[in-house]
Amino acid sequence: MFHYIGLHRVFLFAAMLCVGLAPAWGAAQYKGVTLYVNAAATGANTGTSWTDAFTDLQSALDGAVDGDQIWVAAGTYTPSKTIGGATDPRRAAFVLKSGVQVYGGFAGSEKQLQKRRLDPSVTVLSGDIGTSGSDGDNCYHVVYASGVTGAVLDGFTVTGGRGDGGTSYTNYHGAGMHTTNSVLTVANCAFIDNKVGVTTRNYNLVHGGGMANFNSALVVTNCTFTANQAGNRANSTIGTGGGMYNEGFYSTTGDPQESVITGCTFSNNLASSMNNPQNGGGGGGGLANVQCSPTVDRCTFTENMAGCGGGILNYLADRPTITNCTFVGNTTIGDGIGGAIYNFARANIINCTFYKNGWRPSFFPPYDLRPYTYLGGAIYDERVGSTITNCLFSDNAVRGIGGAIYSHVIHPSPYARTTLINCLFYNNIGRDMFGENWVTSHVYGSQLSPDSVSNLFDIDPLLKDPAGGDFHLRYDSPCIDAGTTQKFLQIRWMPVPAKDYEGDQRFVDANGDDVPAADIGVDEFIPDLADLWAFLEALADRGELDAATAASLLTYVDDAQAALDNDAKATAISILNALIADAEATLGNTDTALRIVRMTEVVIEHLD
Repeated sequence: MFHYIGLHRVFLFAAMLCVGLAPAWGAAQYKGVTLYVNAAATGANTGTSWTDAFTDLQSALDGAVDGDQIWVAAGTYTPSKTIGGATDPRRAAFVLKSGVQVYGGFAGSEKQLQKRRLDPSVTVLSGDIGTSGSDGDNCYHVVYASGVTGAVLDGFTVTGGRGDGGTSYTNYHGAGMHTTNSVLTVANCAFIDNKVGVTTRNYNLVHGGGMANFNSALVVTNCTFTANQAGNRANSTIGTGGGMYNEGFYSTTGDPQESVITGCTFSNNLASSMNNPQNGGGGGGGLANVQCSPTVDRCTFTENMAGCGGGILNYLADRPTITNCTFVGNTTIGDGIGGAIYNFARANIINCTFYKNGWRPSFFPPYDLRPYTYLGGAIYDERVGSTITNCLFSDNAVRGIGGAIYSHVIHPSPYARTTLINCLFYNNIGRDMFGENWVTSHVYGSQLSPDSVSNLFDIDPLLKDPAGGDFHLRYDSPCIDAGTTQKFLQIRWMPVPAKDYEGDQRFVDANGDDVPAADIGVDEFIPDLADLWAFLEALADRGELDAATAASLLTYVDDAQAALDNDAKATAISILNALIADAEATLGNTDTALRIVRMTEVVIEHLD
């Protein structure tokens, strides 16, 4: 089909020639156009406006060139064009193009990109191209990219991909999205209910229910991966990366370009795999990284499941980096290992929180509250050791040993073994060596690295409400300023993220010792007025403040909060400075006064 938009480009080119512009205007001078897609449009179907929008996304993709944007209105869209002209209708997919940016979330009248809704449920890309509700005729891949650079997919729900069937090996990898030799961005998308190798066993090993990336470097930001599946043990199909699978890295010059995964949520994904990747492969219910070293930052892994590595599998990789991530309720199938993470890699795991991993998941009845993972409730290290820094391990469990960490590393060099630096362990449990009694079981490893220093054991981290999903630190948490200092990092040449999982600055001196240090876990404690109130009240309860002084100081806090509620920030700061002056005058040069002053100063510093 020859659309109006093509004529538009021809006329533009002719006009440029008439005014003496060089013919080689091409990519360097072409600014691109916006193509519009709306399934409910009733206009000319040319894509030149919302009124005349294409009703089919594939028409826009066919007409788009490098530099164009495609805006897609609310609705459900299915692919209609097969990959490479294949005759199998299930080979249909939305094929991305280099330099073409595809955005969803529009109502169908917007004139500015920022006016759309950042809600992926508004615009749906579905692989259900055949009989509605029947998996047997769905697309093998909903979205596909091969040799694509500079593309963007932003603001969509990708669902209904079924990588099952056909004779092509590719069909069994990346049901939601499949990329090969590509560099592109995926943002604000949801990958839901995509499956590979679940009903058909033409190949033993399948990858990436939600997404599979081969020799590619993706920036994946603010996306969710939910209820995706790779493999099915019932038909002996082994799955790797239920939510996402990454293998290899992108390179055209020999220098590796790795993926970056930021602000994403992986929940209830399944990789139906063996209990040890060395015994047949597979693993990584949420995410699997094989022969690559992506950066994973500020992500949440909740109730994912696999034979090994319920949350993440890192396999044959050198220095994958996991920072500011939360792992809750991830587990393994049967006698699996590594409830949250399985490492056959020298991983860097920094400022992460591991809570209640290794237990039977809530979606997997009966709810008998027993451990499901055998070894390494949170982390299992194999062959080579990871460096685990500023991490919090609480309430993880195994049926065997190593309730938090199991290090199966025997290496000639002690410095190649698992290294634990400034971590906190609390209430992690397992069986004793005879399997008869439940015991505290934090770390099992006959030979940890001698670099392991300054770890805390059997101390309650005092989180605000971990059972309710709130992993903020209380004002009295022992995790505050208990992580590494900047001086320590400079000596050890260790990277630590500059910000926490919410974007708060790390290395805040919250305990008043004039030594800024990172906190342990995903949260960097930044006290607010509520924390200051609780702090003062606790001092009164312990008898460090008499009733009259406590009442006076708490009145300042109330007044400052009232000022903030009225958008009077300057007034609030003035009131808090008065609190400081009152505390110093009343309490003198005492430790209690110094702590009150420091806490109040930090509140003022971060007041917003």
